[in-house]
Amino acid sequence: MQEGNLDKQKSSYWSLENTVKSITALIAVLGFAYGIYQFLVQQERQYRQKIYESQLEFYKDVIDLASQIAITSPDSVDNNTSKKNSQKFDEYYYGKMTFFEDTAVEKAMKDFKDIKDGYTVFHRPSVKIRDVQMGCLKLGYACRNSLQKTWGLQLQELKRNK
Repeated sequence: MQEGNLDKQKSSYWSLENTVKSITALIAVLGFAYGIYQFLVQQERQYRQKIYESQLEFYKDVIDLASQIAITSPDSVDNNTSKKNSQKFDEYYYGKMTFFEDTAVEKAMKDFKDIKDGYTVFHRPSVKIRDVQMGCLKLGYACRNSLQKTWGLQLQELKRNK
């Protein structure tokens, strides 16, 4: 009779002891998998943070150059500093900014470059310094809006005194 009970105990895998061992193993595996998931999420956050910081730096640099060009008086357009600023802007336009700009910034960059070239390179009389300044402002707003989207922030609307 004792042999029959022993066979029933051996044939039942889901005894209390085996159930506890199985649950413990499952918890350990899930804990390990969650740890890997957390590690990957953290790595992605760090990667995105580097991208976002680089984007911010490039946007700041290009706006600084655009503002320096926008305050260049018509009689100073041909001096070395003005030409260097214009060339440096073109380097960003054709190079680094292509990594980070969204379509709105790309359009604003193109519009500003066209206005800048008309003012500084081709000396078109129809392009006034005020056009360059407005192009610079539009580029700044496009960069600001792009950063809002990238960082997921809602910045307060800025009002300019005219």
